[in-house]
Amino acid sequence: MFRDARKLAEQDPEVQVPSTEELDTLNVWDCVKVDGDCREYIWARIIDLDDNRRFFRCDVISEPVGHKYQSVLLQYKFGDEVVVYPHQIFDFKYAEALEEE
Repeated sequence: MFRDARKLAEQDPEVQVPSTEELDTLNVWDCVKVDGDCREYIWARIIDLDDNRRFFRCDVISEPVGHKYQSVLLQYKFGDEVVVYPHQIFDFKYAEALEEE
């Protein structure tokens, strides 16, 4: 489960999150940044999305992470498939921008 980026942004004005309009432009191969319950960000590439963009199926593309959080070891490894909801997205990069890097 990923942390709620929108809720954190409401509580802390320093936290910036994409607008609903920006999230509506995301497509397959774009990447999203989420917080893996352990206050360490994870990048994931969109591999499929709901027609109404209610959720995104993604592959984790960041280095493996894993931390103890509330006595539970949560791990997200490179290649793991995860489901991401729009309210969980802290940042994003379009596929075209990634190709330029």
